[in-house]
Amino acid sequence: THQSMCVIGDEFKVVFADGGALLLLGFATMIYTIIYSTAYGAEVVRDIPIVVVDDDKSPTSRALISGLDDGPDTWVAYEVANMKEAQELFFRGEVFGIVNIPDGLEADLLANRATDVALILDGSHLLLYSHVLEQAVSDVLTTGAMVEAGRVVAGGGSGIEAAGIVSPVSMNVEMLFNPYLGYGAFVMTSILIVIIQQSMLIGIAMAALYKSRKRVVPAY
Repeated sequence: THQSMCVIGDEFKVVFADGGALLLLGFATMIYTIIYSTAYGAEVVRDIPIVVVDDDKSPTSRALISGLDDGPDTWVAYEVANMKEAQELFFRGEVFGIVNIPDGLEADLLANRATDVALILDGSHLLLYSHVLEQAVSDVLTTGAMVEAGRVVAGGGSGIEAAGIVSPVSMNVEMLFNPYLGYGAFVMTSILIVIIQQSMLIGIAMAALYKSRKRVVPAY
């Protein structure tokens, strides 16, 4: 209606007359969006540097190191001879995690014995911690499964049995709405809602304050 259009026009005049309200309602949302989008511009965490201490020095340990280096989340920045050198790199902040492959890893796997791979991570950064942990666990399990499959074949088993050990269930995962599992696509939607709501509330309050200051008080 005509009255509604007049009210809307008056509100726009107030907004453009008050510099603070114009800044909040006109530019703050755009500025905040650019700043937050820059922080999440990488979308996903990739190639987190780690150091490996290989005490086994076997083909199995080399396969595990290759998996850690080729994985999307981690890359082997250093291979050192002992834990002391690895800890120095870790405390200097040059690497985020330490993977210690124990002596006898391949022999234990071939003998069907349990073995431990030590993983030291910095828990102060939750995202990096979870990515490195997931990548390391995946590579260790994959390496163990491949050794187990080779042991089955060497013991007279068929290739079908070995394939069943490595991949007993074939799984195809399709990510909807956020196929790359990016932080920006996941976080920015909710952040934009909060930014718009906050900017509108503060801008409306400033516009109302401006109108109250400009209101003419009748003289008696």
